[in-house]
Amino acid sequence: MQHILNNWTIYVKPDRSRDALRRILGDGLLTVEGDAHKRQRKILTPAFGTANIRANVKVFSEKAENLVDALQIAVKDQPAEGIEVFKYLSRTTLDIIGKAGK
Repeated sequence: MQHILNNWTIYVKPDRSRDALRRILGDGLLTVEGDAHKRQRKILTPAFGTANIRANVKVFSEKAENLVDALQIAVKDQPAEGIEVFKYLSRTTLDIIGKAGK
């Protein structure tokens, strides 16, 4: 994944795929090309550095435990068709971004 993201000039996404992803994800790192991709990657790089990840391990662990608790409750009460896990993962992701991004 790192190789592909770092060599964006080689791995250009087909227009159809990029447009489909853009409708879902917006104009983010995974959907833009060229200078916009380079600029976004440069902005995001510090957030994924080792020091920042280490500083937020407590947040990741806390939110992971909250996710497990919520999923255990949802599984107990789940309807026959199952549960929609995506909403739990989305909420957890936003919680982590909100708390770790302070």
